[in-house]
Amino acid sequence: PEPREVFSMQPAIAQLAVVLAATPPPPPPSVAQFNTVFPNMSSNGPADNMPVGNGEVVANVWVDGMHGGSLGLLLGRSDVFTGWAQPLKLGRLRVLLEPNPFLAPPSPPPPCISPANKTASYVQYNGLIGDQNHFSNGDFPCSSLEACPEEAKAKCNATVGCRGVAFNPNWKGAGQVAAAQLYTDGIEGASSNAAWTFWSSVAQFSEHLSLFQPPNSTLNGRFPCSSHEACPTEAAEECMKLPDCRSFAVSPSWGMAAQLFSTGLKSAVPNNDWFLFVRPCEETSSASTATAAPVFTEELHLENGTVTVRASANGATVNLTVWSDVTSPDLDGLYVEVSASVPVNVTVAIDSWRTATIQQPTSGTARGPCNHTVPVDPDSFLPSTTPNGVIGWYRRNKDSTFNRTMTTQMLGKLAATMADPLLGRSSGAVVKGTTAGSAPFARLNATVLRSTTAGTAHTVMVVTATELASPSAESFTAGLLKSVAAMEAPDQRREGHEAWWSDFHNRSWIVVSPGNASVDSATTEGLSQAYTLTRYLSAIQSQGALPIHHNGGTLTWGWNGTSTANPDERHWGGGFWFQNTRMVYWYMLAAGDWDLLAPLFSMYLGQLPVLQGRSKAWWNHSGSSFGETSYFWGTYEDVDYGCGRFNLPDITNPYIKHHYEGLPELATIMLEAYAHTRDDDLLQHTVLPWCESLATFYDEHYPTLDNGTLYLQHAQSCETWPDCDNPAAQVAALHRVFEMLTALPAKATTPTQRALFRKVGAALPTIPLTTTAHGEPTISPCLGGFPSHHVNSENTETYPIWPYGFFSVNRSSEAQYPHKIGLTTFDNVHFGHGNSAWRYDGMDAAYLGMAQYALGFSTARVFDQGRTDGSRFPGYLSKDPSDGAPEVESNGIVALTLQKMLLQVDGDRILLFPAWPAQLDVDAKLHISSHGGKPSATLRVVASNGKVTTLDVDPVSREADIVQLPWQD
Repeated sequence: PEPREVFSMQPAIAQLAVVLAATPPPPPPSVAQFNTVFPNMSSNGPADNMPVGNGEVVANVWVDGMHGGSLGLLLGRSDVFTGWAQPLKLGRLRVLLEPNPFLAPPSPPPPCISPANKTASYVQYNGLIGDQNHFSNGDFPCSSLEACPEEAKAKCNATVGCRGVAFNPNWKGAGQVAAAQLYTDGIEGASSNAAWTFWSSVAQFSEHLSLFQPPNSTLNGRFPCSSHEACPTEAAEECMKLPDCRSFAVSPSWGMAAQLFSTGLKSAVPNNDWFLFVRPCEETSSASTATAAPVFTEELHLENGTVTVRASANGATVNLTVWSDVTSPDLDGLYVEVSASVPVNVTVAIDSWRTATIQQPTSGTARGPCNHTVPVDPDSFLPSTTPNGVIGWYRRNKDSTFNRTMTTQMLGKLAATMADPLLGRSSGAVVKGTTAGSAPFARLNATVLRSTTAGTAHTVMVVTATELASPSAESFTAGLLKSVAAMEAPDQRREGHEAWWSDFHNRSWIVVSPGNASVDSATTEGLSQAYTLTRYLSAIQSQGALPIHHNGGTLTWGWNGTSTANPDERHWGGGFWFQNTRMVYWYMLAAGDWDLLAPLFSMYLGQLPVLQGRSKAWWNHSGSSFGETSYFWGTYEDVDYGCGRFNLPDITNPYIKHHYEGLPELATIMLEAYAHTRDDDLLQHTVLPWCESLATFYDEHYPTLDNGTLYLQHAQSCETWPDCDNPAAQVAALHRVFEMLTALPAKATTPTQRALFRKVGAALPTIPLTTTAHGEPTISPCLGGFPSHHVNSENTETYPIWPYGFFSVNRSSEAQYPHKIGLTTFDNVHFGHGNSAWRYDGMDAAYLGMAQYALGFSTARVFDQGRTDGSRFPGYLSKDPSDGAPEVESNGIVALTLQKMLLQVDGDRILLFPAWPAQLDVDAKLHISSHGGKPSATLRVVASNGKVTTLDVDPVSREADIVQLPWQD
């Protein structure tokens, strides 16, 4: 570590007075400078998405160059669960325009079926019809309805250039029994028609085992497949679309992927692990398939929470706008607005991947139950009796794990008094479309909606909902249909929506720029954008029923370490893991995003009956225990409680058996939120109930020594040290909690509460210390030093530093908690330093005043870890997220580290630049908590080359509390 200095406490009042008397503060920096722009369509499926949302419903938005240029919308909500408590995506929609503005018109694909082998296999697509501009021979007469599909395929095989066959049992020409149509294009040119079935031909390939093509003949790298079994067929289809594709290869070791090549068999070389498929003729062709539109831009507009797409092709210039009204919390909907230079038709299709029961493995996606797999039922669709002009889908739980889990964990009597949160839970969406000046869209079938006439302006409205314990599927869908009417007139909602986003972005920002030549603008722009996008991603996810899942939130698209065709895939299942979840929420305090904390507080407060019932059932005392990982209603996940156990106290998972640190840490976040807001309702109905139950638990669960000191015996230091007395993480948390509780005004608490808080606060043990091999004092994870046995590798000895601020830089408690001990602890952490997943070394460094370390940590998080699943979206940090995809905790860690480098609070004192590097200029706005009789405040600071040019503190009475520390080289 670089040399560090313990800075003296020095209020820079004289300098600040001069600054404050200067010119008014500059206008806020434009958030639009951090918008994301894609200059072309996605070739990476939904990974290249831009998210929009209103706090509950979220849509991953992308234009899919892999599926004929459709607009994809992958919808998520926080409250969609199966009866096994597995979170699911809500569903997926595709929007297609005719003419298609995303693809230039294709030339007929090159025939490559040799005269000696004119056979083709076919892939069937229901509800599609070939491109009407590319008939092979018009209609083809058949001998009978039953024989027509196969006869038409045979005719297509015998016709050079034929690539597709369409059949409608209700269609025939004059004098014909039945008829089909033959096309020169494949699936890429097809459009929707509910009555038709379309077969796209795939020319047969000769298979050659143990061969592959040299890498320099690769056309497009690896081609993703939906499954290993389907890979040869899908790769063959893709190869047939590309004029220069001559062969492709698959390998069992690749899983769901293939490689396409521009050469044939002549160039192949031996490899025992590969299978090469070669097209059976060698002639080449200059004909081409559809190409990307010459004009294309997709942009996420942070300033108003919308995604826009502009594209031109086929004689049409089209602008699409996708947004979700953030001002309507009871109407979780989404708009797709289409504006075109020429009349276009719009088709909306429900693209469900849950068409049959899927067995999800509990080893990953469905972690929680003790079964090897759990079922995910198929989606249901609105029936044919639904009024015309509307389509929709839904799912309703017919079973539930709630009562079984509660009974197994000794909470059966309590379960009988509670509503089952899973049984009957119904989630779904309805879709409606309108054309300006025309009738609503027409319902072609259960999954397809289409404009009845071409127009230059269309609006697609999607409304979503979840209902607990709905009495029937019919009542739930009836409610959905009523809700869609409230989505009308989006123009009337837009003004309030845009005003909300303007106010939101004005709450907080951190914009850094190069202060000297040692840092470049790309680095500072990336850090600034990361802070801005973190707040945006939280805003679109954390205003709903449940908090943001640490393992991807509602932004998942089906990546669990490898690409998958199932968007429900995610690491670690449906439980809430507090040690990870907290990372998403800590930064919201200084950002002023206190409203976004509500789902976190609400879920855990709602768990109190279960947490208190568990204490009584397991240990026969009061107060609330805490599950580090839990289902959202409060019980442990089955696998953590222990499979095969019934009606027994405690759990078997050694990682979290007595891991209760989250109980006081959440209390700290709650108390800090109250210190910022001074919201008496929050204090009385959230903070104090949680804290009183916490205090009761510690008072009754652990013994007291003869000197009256509380002894946290056989406790646990987070997931790492399973048998640990007086763990530093919990002890430090409790000191901070009871310091804040006993400082509350007497009128805010009852006499019983005050007596309890004083009793437990006075009985707390000291934070344990030990010594290094060189005899230097350092924080110990447990009383007596480091135990001999550990199960994980978290440096829990640093918890007193972050998040609790002991042993930190320039503190008024220096005499009791020396900064030097914090530095020694950080320099000698037991498991070494890290910078992935939940690791928080950057926050520790900021609290210790280590500016360069904290900067390097944050920069590496943003730039060195890549993007999830190869996504182009800069908000999805970490290319290999072990804690879920996208790894949203990484975003919170970066935002919090930047905040603590810039600003920390020590009682009344406001520490400005406690860990600020000299190479960064800054323009920032952050929020300061109240303390004692001092009110909360906002602070705007602009500084360059170590000098403050603007300092705006509101209220001005907090100016005198500012301590400015020097920037560090």
